[in-house]
Amino acid sequence: MKKLALLLAMALAVLCCCPALADVQKGDRGEEVRYLQWLLQQTGWLNESPDGAFGNHTEQAVMDYQAAKGLEPTGVADAALMQQMDMDRVAQDRETHGADYYAPYTGNFVPPFDMDYTAPSHCITTVLRDMLYRDACRDHLALLEQEYALTATEDAAGYAEAAELWRKDVEAQYAAWAEASPTDRQAVEAAGAAWADCFAAQYGAMNASWAQPALAERQLMLMMKYYAGTLCELRSGAMPAPADPDMLVAEGSIEPDGFCETWAINGGTEFVTGCAEHAPLLGREYEWSLAGGEDAGAIAGIAGGWEQALAALYERWAALTPDSAGAVNIARDAFLAALDAQDAALSGSDVAPLARMEVVQLECMRLCGLLNHEIAVD
Repeated sequence: MKKLALLLAMALAVLCCCPALADVQKGDRGEEVRYLQWLLQQTGWLNESPDGAFGNHTEQAVMDYQAAKGLEPTGVADAALMQQMDMDRVAQDRETHGADYYAPYTGNFVPPFDMDYTAPSHCITTVLRDMLYRDACRDHLALLEQEYALTATEDAAGYAEAAELWRKDVEAQYAAWAEASPTDRQAVEAAGAAWADCFAAQYGAMNASWAQPALAERQLMLMMKYYAGTLCELRSGAMPAPADPDMLVAEGSIEPDGFCETWAINGGTEFVTGCAEHAPLLGREYEWSLAGGEDAGAIAGIAGGWEQALAALYERWAALTPDSAGAVNIARDAFLAALDAQDAALSGSDVAPLARMEVVQLECMRLCGLLNHEIAVD
């Protein structure tokens, strides 16, 4: 779900990086208003979720903020005011989380904000005046910069090199985890080995199923990258609730493209294209997060739903490529074994059920995109 929520974050990031935002005032609608509302909410001036409509409450929040800053309370927000709000947001986060919570990335990477952007979602945050990132993910941003350079030609060799970057990152994270957890070292090392086996089995199944080397290399890269992000989250303790009501978007505000990566909210959770069978699961996650995300039984039920969805996707893959069904089943079993090994490494941790669900969910979305979008399916 976080990858879906990231799509709106990307839209907001585009606004953040623009040098000039239009003035917004009561009666205005659109993404600039939504961004203003998000800033007001993050800094404690607005208690409502951003909806993109500049109404009485938004106007009053702007006026209150202006008065507190010694400015004329006009209720009109320009780019300078939003920049000031964003600087306040960063200052508050640094006070809460430490002075190094945000740090600029010093490389040359400028992320392409499009529907295919799949950076680990915990690695990114934006401010109006520039693009800044959480310090914890600086290494991943360097990997993303290398990945985009390697895959610019969209050939198999580039994807293979990029996949190797993420494989090494996962390996390094497991090594650091094992070093930091001497009493659980054996279980952590077993989980790392299980994921290595999973990646190998997945690669074998894709190559056996389709004679498209670039497709196999790219899909392996995506799987490793998704897992690298989740692994960093669960190790850092930053694993959030999967559904964020502040990241819900109005129907039609994002162009339909792809599968399981484009969605809308209209009286509930609805997909713009494809993946209708996943919508109820996302709706349940949304309700779970609104309730505080603390009901262990509810998250277990949602996780079970995602695992059923995953099983159906693997069955579909095997049916589409009957000659390679054996390899597909091996890939499925290796994935489930890696999940179980991850659970064992996280034994006793509250984050284990959510981590498992997130990994399964991301695999569902990757496979759904693969089966519906990247290959020809009759």
